[in-house]
This record gives sequence, C-alpha cells and structure tokens, in this order.
Amino acid sequence: VSAIVAERIVPAALELMDHNTVEVINAGRPGSFPEDADAVLLIEVDGDAGEIDSQARRIQQVLSAHHALDIQVAATAEERDQLWEARRAGYGALARSSASLSAMDVTVPRDRLVEMLGEVLRLSHEHQLKVFVTAHAGDGNMHPTVPFDPADADQVRRLHRLTEDITRACVALGGSISGEHGIGIEKLSGMSLQFSEEVLELMRSAKKAFDPADVLNPGKNIPAPVGKW
Repeated sequence: VSAIVAERIVPAALELMDHNTVEVINAGRPGSFPEDADAVLLIEVDGDAGEIDSQARRIQQVLSAHHALDIQVAATAEERDQLWEARRAGYGALARSSASLSAMDVTVPRDRLVEMLGEVLRLSHEHQLKVFVTAHAGDGNMHPTVPFDPADADQVRRLHRLTEDITRACVALGGSISGEHGIGIEKLSGMSLQFSEEVLELMRSAKKAFDPADVLNPGKNIPAPVGKW
C-alpha cells in the first residue's frame, strides 16, 4: 500500500480483507476471492481510459515486486461490480453468523498496517476471540470486528480486554483510536492514551466556550478530569 502511494498513484479505493473475512464472504458467495490468501487487497483506479491502463500497469508492477501471490484484473464493469458486491457482503455475512458484533475503528500510519494486523491476530489468539479484519488501507483505517454473545459474561469481559489492548497497540504504533466512527462513550478511556491531560483540558475549555451549561452530549467524547464524575 505504501509503495503504491509512493509511486504518486492515488487509487479511488484500497480495501484490505484478512483471511477470516475472505472465508466468511466466500461461504455466501463461493469463489469471490482466493481461498488460500492470508489477506486480499482490492484496488480501484479511476480516470480516462489511458490513465487507468497506465495506473493499473504500474500498480501490478508494485504488487509483483512485493510478492503478491495472485493478481487479478477486472476486465469489465460487471466483473468490477461483482468484486465490490462481494466486499460489501462481508459485514452482512458476519451479522448473519452472530446476533451481536463489536466493530472497532482504529487508524495507523500506512507503513504500520502489517504490524497492526499482526497485533490484532496475536491478541485474537490471546483472548480466544475470533476477529475479522477489514481496512480502508489507503488511509490506514482498520476495522477489527468480533462476533460475541452478550449473554456470556466471560466472553464480554474478554471482548472488553481485547478492545482495550487493540486500542493500546494502535496508539503504540503512532495511530489514532478512531478513524471514522468517533469517540462517544465507549472510547472515552482511550483518549488519555492518545492525548496528554494538558491537551484534554484544552478540548474541555473549547467545549465550555460553546456549551457553558454542558447540555450538548455531556459525558461524551472528552473524558472528565481525574476525580470528576
């Protein structure tokens, strides 16, 4: 991914799927992606015909140089649409397999994606919870998703520990605890991992300037000072 961007190519999409995600997609849509791949990178380029051909050739050269096991090119709009339909089917396939899903949202620098994925897989094994990973790889935004049973107290405890450890791993790799889902309540404790108390106090001051009565989403996004609430 970093090498593609280093070539000054900005694809319209760079979508990563790990083996578990590919497996669940293929279960509902057989043959959508290679069964034996540890991960699949779905790439789309846009522009006029000549530009697309040039970008596609250069991307294939980059992929070959980085030992891609298999490179497939959609020859028609129909083939392209089939690939995207398969990619979009991933979350629905997971939702059918489990009544409850925990979908995380962390972002790391592009050149740390491999390390982050490795950490997620290690933590998945450590906490004995199966994790399905998709990522908007172009901006390093990763979504580890975990099916779980909310009636199983031990499983819920392990899920919370897994979520916390993934968040810590993300920050340790120079990332952000949220790429697009926001902070809300669930990630309040993670804010202190990413920001110093001085920076958090600056955020509180800005909110107070616009919301002196604290009526706009109180208790969300910015954690209270230690000892308050």
